[in-house]
Amino acid sequence: MLRRSDRPTLSSNYVVATAAWLTAATLLMILTGAFWVYYESKIILSEQQQQARSQLAEGIGIAMTEGLAVKDFGLLESRLVQALSNPSLESALIVDPDGRALAQVEINDEGLPSPIFDTRSIDLPEATKSPIAFEELGADGRVIAWQPVTAGTLLGWLSLRFAYDETELILAELGRKAFFLTLTITLILLGLFALILRRAYRVIVENEVQLRRANQSLKDAAEHDPLTRLPNRAALTNMLQTWLDEANRHKLGMAVVFLDLDGFKPLNDTHGHRFGDKVLIWVAQALKQSARQEDFIARYGGDEFIILLHEVSNMDEISPLLRRVLKRLTQTFEIDSIQARLGSSIGVAVYPLHGRSANELLVKADQAMYEAKAAGGNQWAVWTRLSS
Repeated sequence: MLRRSDRPTLSSNYVVATAAWLTAATLLMILTGAFWVYYESKIILSEQQQQARSQLAEGIGIAMTEGLAVKDFGLLESRLVQALSNPSLESALIVDPDGRALAQVEINDEGLPSPIFDTRSIDLPEATKSPIAFEELGADGRVIAWQPVTAGTLLGWLSLRFAYDETELILAELGRKAFFLTLTITLILLGLFALILRRAYRVIVENEVQLRRANQSLKDAAEHDPLTRLPNRAALTNMLQTWLDEANRHKLGMAVVFLDLDGFKPLNDTHGHRFGDKVLIWVAQALKQSARQEDFIARYGGDEFIILLHEVSNMDEISPLLRRVLKRLTQTFEIDSIQARLGSSIGVAVYPLHGRSANELLVKADQAMYEAKAAGGNQWAVWTRLSS
């Protein structure tokens, strides 16, 4: 028979029950926090990667539609190399609708993106019969994302292969520690709980940094020309519409300057495409030096460039820039010990005088450019009804 002093008292039972409930509650918080970190990270990563993949596929589709993949050496490989700066990717592939490889880049043994010159056909997944993005698991359990490349019609598929996600290993470690903590006393459990919260915070911060870098890398590949590093046509379309909306709200003027190089094709044919690429890079730098800081310069395609002029309404404000551009581009320059000269035909369309929509201004600036070229080139022309 137990003595009175040996019997559990109400207070001691309460302490034991409280400790048990505290242990269970702490464990539940640990598991809830760990899985919250995991699923929130997965949701954010999935949404941002899907958006970035769509933007990359859109840029590839524009390039394939314009034929730039044929004209500019290594254009598709360059886009994939930029995409693989995302540390969670280990390979990228572009195939046509029949499964023939158009471009392939993989991470080599040195951890750097490397083009794979292999045009073999592959067996496309059954899901590619519909032009809808999807994901599948490879034979080794890694995720493979398939994104359709379209431009009115299906041009092919962009396939991105992901490396193992480090978050999986972190979750396994969290689960192991959480199980171990159930066997310890409440004080030790609370101490470890604080350490796990610190670990979870680090995971969130590191994952956010990784997501930002990955998103920025894919966005940059989708919105910039890989050769000149200027914004491409997709970025130009977005910026032009943004400026038009602003100009309409605040009753401001703006202008679209359409520039086509004179004499570029003979240089490209005579000295080769690599020399031509370097000339285009030189032109991009020359335009940056000639334009104002607030202006927007984009490569429209081939040897065509667009300059958007902000808050201008008449030729008195536009002419100084056009003179600087013509003077800069007609100067003799030297590349690879070869001296060369260019000219340019420039067309101008002013908002709202010549049009109010993005497409209307681009079309009229293009028509004015051809008028300048027909007049002998190396000059500018402002759109008139005769231009069309």
